[in-house]
Amino acid sequence: MSATFDTINRSQILDILKTIIKEDELRIIRFLLSNTEINTKINGSSKAMPFMSNVGTPQGDSLNPVLFTIYLENALREIRTTLPEPNSSYGRKIPSEIAYADDVDFIGHDYANIAKIQETLEKYQLKVNTDKTEFTLLSKSEEDWKKVKKLGSLIDDNEDIERRKQLSSTALNRLNNLWLKDNKIKTATKIHLYKSLVKSILLCNCSTWALTHTEGRPRTTLPTVLNRDLALIDHEIRLHSSDELDKITAHAQDRRQWHEMTVKIERAAEASQTENWDAPRH
Repeated sequence: MSATFDTINRSQILDILKTIIKEDELRIIRFLLSNTEINTKINGSSKAMPFMSNVGTPQGDSLNPVLFTIYLENALREIRTTLPEPNSSYGRKIPSEIAYADDVDFIGHDYANIAKIQETLEKYQLKVNTDKTEFTLLSKSEEDWKKVKKLGSLIDDNEDIERRKQLSSTALNRLNNLWLKDNKIKTATKIHLYKSLVKSILLCNCSTWALTHTEGRPRTTLPTVLNRDLALIDHEIRLHSSDELDKITAHAQDRRQWHEMTVKIERAAEASQTENWDAPRH
């Protein structure tokens, strides 16, 4: 979406809220949305030039995103009534859209449905950001979709895992001097840096990976970056106190947690195979 908070129709959002909240709450929101002014600066001039605004919601408060979420959800519900439900050869229901904040993916089998989506969004004064809009064809015969990103992750799990390994390895290399050369930095600080700047990249969105049994087995190579950095940290630690022993114990727990997550992925893949069902790729 483009300029989402600035295009909300206030009359429409108030009509929607009538069916959700009490009259007193509605009156408060109506008061907050009324008599709003926008002040601008032209050519750097400090002279105030306010004008009244009757479109959009005031930004800067916690109520604004809530109102937008309700407004967008109402538009999506109307879109669902105009689009046919996507068919699945696996006998499982496929959602017609996947949304995160104002980032929405619509799923369908016919390009003609795009016009219906745009018509409904226009009714709600919601503008589609054409520069950020992508059309992706999911097909077994084509592989372009594997390079498409959704919320920072590639759609294809294997491609995303390889990318995560590369990105986390690059992040670790940037911190190489901290691991090996700078002895002034405490080990606890180095561990914190690793978890914040390396591990977070490696495991970003890992909960969305839907690996088959065959794909899951090579995951033993995934913690390579993790093991490398832990080995470097362990090399610096000497058993001179119970605190340092606790640090090594924390490293071992980190490794064990990774192993447990890998095992869960493999077991989930095995369970899906017993149902004669594989993760859909198109």
